[in-house]
Amino acid sequence: MIDTTVLILNRDDFIISEPDKFIPNAKGLINEPSLSSTKLGFMKCIKNPSKYEKLKYGYLPRLTLIRRSNKMSYTIQLRIEFSAPKILYENNFDELKSSNFYELIAELKDKLKTMGVITCEHKLIEANISSIHYSKNIVLDKYTKCSYILNELKKVNLNQKLDLSSSDYRNYGHAVRYHTNSYEIVFYDKVKDLDRSKISEKRCIEKDNWLQLDLFNKNTKHSQVNILRMEIRLNNKRTILSNLKKINMYIEPTFQNLFNSRISKGILIHYFNLIWDNWHLDCSQDTKPEDLFMEIEKSKHYKPTKILHLIGALNLVDSIGFQGLRNLFSSMSDRTWQRIKSEIMGLELESISNYRLFQTLCCELEKFESVKKSEIFIN
Repeated sequence: MIDTTVLILNRDDFIISEPDKFIPNAKGLINEPSLSSTKLGFMKCIKNPSKYEKLKYGYLPRLTLIRRSNKMSYTIQLRIEFSAPKILYENNFDELKSSNFYELIAELKDKLKTMGVITCEHKLIEANISSIHYSKNIVLDKYTKCSYILNELKKVNLNQKLDLSSSDYRNYGHAVRYHTNSYEIVFYDKVKDLDRSKISEKRCIEKDNWLQLDLFNKNTKHSQVNILRMEIRLNNKRTILSNLKKINMYIEPTFQNLFNSRISKGILIHYFNLIWDNWHLDCSQDTKPEDLFMEIEKSKHYKPTKILHLIGALNLVDSIGFQGLRNLFSSMSDRTWQRIKSEIMGLELESISNYRLFQTLCCELEKFESVKKSEIFIN
């Protein structure tokens, strides 16, 4: 549902009980007498968990104290960055549900106390969010490799649609990332990423993989496990609000409001639909119209005239993509277009392999069932 989250607490919402744990020492930032002697402008103190703390306490958040000041006033905020599933489960193969929220809040409060930060649960519940990553682990069958889907995603051109500043294909083809200045769309092979982190944390997409390296024990048949991970990383408050409007959610970006399975599903499907709209079928020369006719008739039992319409639509999608097909029918209402698109996407086409791959993703996102590692790994 959600993974990495950044909460913002204002000065009245927390107490720093151990300022010397920050670098530099936070005493000069938070104590009133010292403020007048510090320079105007921006100042920050960082607290990242040490190796000792990781061994003793497991996963802990990253903290940043920030002071902004001018001649007239100053503000102090605490930035709390953490992976929500890692707070509860020490891994992010296990996915959270909306019902996990208060359990997460209690655990986060305790971990902050360990790091020298005292706060109340209701302050965390009501905290504003400045960044959030909505995510989904999609478990594929053993015959569907992540690389097949990632290779298809590489073909999708989103530059004009999403105002991308870059798109790249990382870790020897095990990841695809669409990047803008304010958000990212990332797909990657979750198992391969974990394997690469065993070589170096710098070589993987995921942060803090160190705490889940032992998920693959000697008896785990992980070579048969294919997990594609999709993440939508919204990196500032303005982008969060903009994306909420896209799924018709008009709420304040507080932790409680955004920790919501319906919002997560809506955001992920919104971007997946953009990708699908700009994707092309791969109808090979071996895929003959008569074969498509027989496949559709066998699976859907449509009338011949409707099958002919769908075959024509499939050929247009192969040539100009879903968005191109939509542009051809510019006078068509959105409701009619969505019905036609749904009929095309619902076809069962064994003869078009990349079509089945995208259908798999669409189906899993629509189901949006919480994944647990105990259901993934075969011991």
